[in-house]
Amino acid sequence: MRFSKRPFVAQILALALVAMPAIATHAQTAGRPAPKVVELMPSQNEVDVGQKIQFSAIARDSSGKSEDEKATAWFAAPFDLATAAEDGTVTFYQPGVVTVGAIVGGRPIFRRIKVNQPAVKTIEIDDLNAPLPVGGTVRLQATARVFNGDPRRDVTLSWTSDNSKTVRVDAAGVVTGVAPGKATITVTAGEAKSSIQLNVSRVSLRGLTVEPANTKARTGDVIHFKALPQGARESYAPRWAVTGEGGRIDADGGFVAELPGSYIVSATIGDRVATASVVITPRNVERDIKVIGRAPLKDRVGAEQWIIGNYAYYSTVSDRFLVFDISDPSAPTLTDTINVDARIVNDISTTADGRIIVISREGASNRRNGIAFYDASDPARPKLISEYTETVTGGVHSAFVDGHYVYLTNLWTGDPNGYRPNMPFAWGAQPHKDMIFFNDMNSGLWIVKLGDPIVKGSTTAPGR
Repeated sequence: MRFSKRPFVAQILALALVAMPAIATHAQTAGRPAPKVVELMPSQNEVDVGQKIQFSAIARDSSGKSEDEKATAWFAAPFDLATAAEDGTVTFYQPGVVTVGAIVGGRPIFRRIKVNQPAVKTIEIDDLNAPLPVGGTVRLQATARVFNGDPRRDVTLSWTSDNSKTVRVDAAGVVTGVAPGKATITVTAGEAKSSIQLNVSRVSLRGLTVEPANTKARTGDVIHFKALPQGARESYAPRWAVTGEGGRIDADGGFVAELPGSYIVSATIGDRVATASVVITPRNVERDIKVIGRAPLKDRVGAEQWIIGNYAYYSTVSDRFLVFDISDPSAPTLTDTINVDARIVNDISTTADGRIIVISREGASNRRNGIAFYDASDPARPKLISEYTETVTGGVHSAFVDGHYVYLTNLWTGDPNGYRPNMPFAWGAQPHKDMIFFNDMNSGLWIVKLGDPIVKGSTTAPGR
């Protein structure tokens, strides 16, 4: 097999937790007594999202004297809030309460740390792109963002106008044109602020209409309404509103309804109001299904399945994957159970011809996870060929097989060339042209460029 030059990586806690029993046993068999007291430094119990803190463990004997005893493992939980590196550096990703811990001389030490929301760094205000008429009202849309660009929607925004005789603004960001002229509207959140200048003009319209005047759609369909003033020399920003439960309309006139029914959409410019009607019907995409067959699991949790030919390969949240003969779908037959050195077999798939199975592993007892290859010449009873763990020892979420290549998302390796999303929970890497698309559970879709030429390899000696 061949592998991309730079695997995508994201750190996770599973490695340290699995290794804990082995570490404690090693210290005891070495004959060295466990330290009397272990302290974690620094002593702070509160941090902000995005901070990185390097902790150290100080061991002391019964007299209080420091001992030359190093931490053999670091961990942080829950893993979706924080991650710990081997040198004790903990990165905090999400708000909440994190338990940071270490193993020193076979003895665990823990500290609970409160992780606060990060401060607002910037605020973005959507431009109206049109003058505000005297008497017109529009709600300004503002988005507060933190240091890494993620939005914070739980902060209170404060709005002010530098010229309330021209434009008034309330606590919700709704502006009202009072008299012709200009005014600067400022929004603040903590130390962050942003401003927008509004132009107010007096308008006398002969009429106002909304298009489409009446229409039909299904739940979930988006309809773009337009406000068309008559007798105006320039366009104005209308104030949109909708009546009817389950419908909403944005400042650009985009309307969507989640529930079937009749809705009235209205646009207001100055003293003119126009309306349109919408009839929303159900999508009716529901279909009845008929259960043909089942293969229940009695003592474990299932993960992924891969169907090829007359066989189904089924990974589990445990130390094995299963093989089913599905030539008779009404009665799947278990043909083999393959034990794996892993806590989770995250992903399972095959090459296009079905001859090679690729599984991803997480939580191996030897702390070398990576991926493994199985010979499926006999599809009912696969046999282990080899494994690949170099630079991907932290545990692999998913592996996409494309011809003679495997694209995988690795949890943590320490590889300085590895790619790390802001919130590292990468899944589902898939190549397309000369790019790789993958999703991150916290920060969405990523599209990255393939790097250097890929090293050649084989199933018995994979290359990266």
